[in-house]
Amino acid sequence: MLLACLVVSAITLVVPHGARAGAVSLRTPVILDTDIYSGPDDVGAAAALFALDLRGEDQVIGIVVNTRTDRPQVATDSWKCDAAIAQFYGYPNVPIGSDMPDNGPSPSSLNFIGACAAFASPYTPQPLPAVELYRKALAAQPDGSVVIVCSGYQENLQNLLNSSPDSISPLNGAQLVAQKVQTLVVMGGGYPSSAGENNFQGNAGAASFVATNWPTKIIYSGYEVGANVITGHTVSSVHPANSPVRAALEAFGGAHKSVTSFDLTAVYHAIRPTDASLTEVGPGTNAIGTYGANTFTLGAGDQYYLSLTNQTALEASIETLWDTLPGTTPQTIVFTSTPPAAPTVDGSYAASAVGGTSGNPVTLGIDPTSTSGCTINSSGNVYFGAPLGTCIVDANEPGSTTYAPAVAQQTINVAGLAQTILFTSTAPTSPTI
Repeated sequence: MLLACLVVSAITLVVPHGARAGAVSLRTPVILDTDIYSGPDDVGAAAALFALDLRGEDQVIGIVVNTRTDRPQVATDSWKCDAAIAQFYGYPNVPIGSDMPDNGPSPSSLNFIGACAAFASPYTPQPLPAVELYRKALAAQPDGSVVIVCSGYQENLQNLLNSSPDSISPLNGAQLVAQKVQTLVVMGGGYPSSAGENNFQGNAGAASFVATNWPTKIIYSGYEVGANVITGHTVSSVHPANSPVRAALEAFGGAHKSVTSFDLTAVYHAIRPTDASLTEVGPGTNAIGTYGANTFTLGAGDQYYLSLTNQTALEASIETLWDTLPGTTPQTIVFTSTPPAAPTVDGSYAASAVGGTSGNPVTLGIDPTSTSGCTINSSGNVYFGAPLGTCIVDANEPGSTTYAPAVAQQTINVAGLAQTILFTSTAPTSPTI
């Protein structure tokens, strides 16, 4: 639907190891920032990203949930639906973030997110604050590698740009985005102009701020593109009964029904930018007004909008992504390194692991639930920093349409450095009262 923001990048750093050491990952790191509330194409956007992950084209490094200004609480079922989709495709460790508070109600009618969220594990952790997830995800990725797609409301992106240096990164938000993000793809507006579209109208101030201040390339997929791309009719036949994707679509419109593919067009171009079904028009700049109207002006700038050039081909490609299911053949990751028995702050550890039979690279990263200040570099070296606590090293091997994804973890308890106190005074030999 018209409401989701996506960033391409997992809080895991892409560090190939083991049997496939030295291989270069061609996957696009991506984060999805979605309202996942108003229409089932939000579900399709998440499903398509994980389908592309299974196909070896991207790496979903995080999902963030946004909301509009007149609905100030993110619905609980929104982030639980995202978690259910990640778990269904075999990626339970993909971190979820949210604008806060995140305990709002579900829609009073056509509650597709409730049907979807019902499949989430009861052990699904609470989301991280949106900006914290963004900063962790971006800081862990190679420079210029991350693609962000936003097809919802843009308050999370605005807050990211305005974020200050912290223990995650010495860079402020705008500097971090400029260093790490390749492209932002936004589902919103109409082109070359529109009197107002839902995603911009829901928080026009944030949309305008991002358009004015974003430091890297922006591509807009307008209402007129997604409204003409109709997909999803095969899901009821292809997906199993325990699929949250199928449950969502059937709760919204019934079995074997199609949906307009607003968010899916943004996702598709984010990961397959050379596909001729969509072409970029630009460069130029997008001016967004107080109430969400927009006008795109060709000329100087680093902004573009999409033009639909082959509707039939795009619908077929997106339908294939709806119907891509995770493989079931298991594979196993084995850590080939042993962490230090008593690690302390300022210490380090060279982590390594080998994967299963899918042929996909094993990637290492720091799990966002770690409580210590540990980091990992591009060589797999883990550095233990303050504060004290647990350092959890994730090893992930993507699945495919044949093999299930594999996940392994090492938990390391980081202690403080020993200190010694010396008395500089000498007690009396024969003290008396």
